[in-house]
Amino acid sequence: MNSVKLEVVMQGGGFIFFTDCISFSFEKERYLPYAKAEGKFLITSDPGFSVWQVIKLCLWINGVRRHCGIPDTISLVCGKEGYVLSFSSRGYSLLLSQNEPYPEINSNVTLGSLISKNLSVSEISWEQNTPQVGYIYVKEKSTVWDAVTAYSVKAVGNYPYIRGENKVCITSDGSGETDLSSVNIIEEGSAIKSAQLLSTINMADINGEYSYTRSDETAAQLGIVRNKYYPLDRQWLYSPDDGLKAKLNYAARGVREMSIVYIGSLGEDLMDKIKSSVLGGRRVHYLKVWGNRQGMFTLLKSYEDAYK
Repeated sequence: MNSVKLEVVMQGGGFIFFTDCISFSFEKERYLPYAKAEGKFLITSDPGFSVWQVIKLCLWINGVRRHCGIPDTISLVCGKEGYVLSFSSRGYSLLLSQNEPYPEINSNVTLGSLISKNLSVSEISWEQNTPQVGYIYVKEKSTVWDAVTAYSVKAVGNYPYIRGENKVCITSDGSGETDLSSVNIIEEGSAIKSAQLLSTINMADINGEYSYTRSDETAAQLGIVRNKYYPLDRQWLYSPDDGLKAKLNYAARGVREMSIVYIGSLGEDLMDKIKSSVLGGRRVHYLKVWGNRQGMFTLLKSYEDAYK
């Protein structure tokens, strides 16, 4: 297997690296507000720490720190060969979907001002120089990620995503290119996922009448009938059709996909453009890197849906 190591950060700032990887996986998805990592490492001598002291986990793949996150679970078990450290972790950007902003109208906001006003976590960063949006209506019991999503759709017509370790992005301006022309591709595939599609959605106006309606072309092509009714969404009070469109687009996220699996890992990230004979010109919308002592593999998916 190529180089994989785990950085374990303790209370008080100390850290330890472990390099004897038994197995691991690292996963990011276009529509998830966090990355996921899990794995097992062998420790042949006294670990010298308690898992109760661990506050942060960072996964390094081929010399690059790909993940920095919360230790959702971490255990240390002694066996015949030594201690096995097992962990699962989600990136700090997860906290965007676990914190509620103050319910109010946020006026004249950029991506940075919206996030920094509602959540302060040093590990979370964001794309700079984004457009200013007149208002974002924050509803009760919504999350910071809900507000970020509404901002992104209004600002650039796109769904937000996480790039790097915990960076919130709304455009593909900072993305790179991954050349797969020389890798060993072992699988290719395509799929369609219609289980979450909505055919028609309706939203009430200020009088309670369902006067706003919009239908989805893909659902119609597939003969799917799923109608939904929503109360007036004040997030889209001045542009109700945009609100309906946003709901339909989200329901149709990732509806069509193409995928490849290759041996190794080139360190691609979400929204990188792919250079290959299979997915040439498309962008990375899902990636999973996994491996064990027999080798390392990468799964890439590119979606065809309403978002860029």
